[in-house]
Amino acid sequence: MRTRPSPARLLLAIYDLASQALASSGYTYRGQHVTLTGPADLSQVTVLAPDLTFADIWATAGLAMGETAFKEQIAQRRLSGLYARKDGQLALFTEGDLQYVQKA
Repeated sequence: MRTRPSPARLLLAIYDLASQALASSGYTYRGQHVTLTGPADLSQVTVLAPDLTFADIWATAGLAMGETAFKEQIAQRRLSGLYARKDGQLALFTEGDLQYVQKA
């Protein structure tokens, strides 16, 4: 499960992790700690994957590259998880299919 970026501790999603790993990268607790390679338009990225290393790499990379570039990677690599934009818009993605949900 993952909490909302601001205010912290508001539940956004529950995932069954029977044979998966979950990693998140965001600015809620550590502030701006990721070197950006794109626009700073995301506040949190959570990725669900078969192993923790893969999930952690893509959560951090997604945050660093920004929404437009990350959407391309979501589709190309068939990623699953969610991200929150700085304006509060949430996006869920499952095996590369992206769906926006109402603002958090």
